[in-house]
Amino acid sequence: MLRHVMGDDKFFQLMRKFVADLPQQADTTDDFRRMANEIYGQVSLLFFAEWYDRAVFAHWKSMLW
Repeated sequence: MLRHVMGDDKFFQLMRKFVADLPQQADTTDDFRRMANEIYGQVSLLFFAEWYDRAVFAHWKSMLW
């Protein structure tokens, strides 16, 4: 979904930067957010609020007949 929000160019720019930084440090989710904000802008804050911070997991019910 983040790729859809950012578009291919900026999303893959983010992925390249994230992977390039891995050997130097252990990145956290906050690091990833900061990188996304550097590349895409503050709009990505809405994405993380909706898709990560307030993630609601589906509750599945199995019905056996």
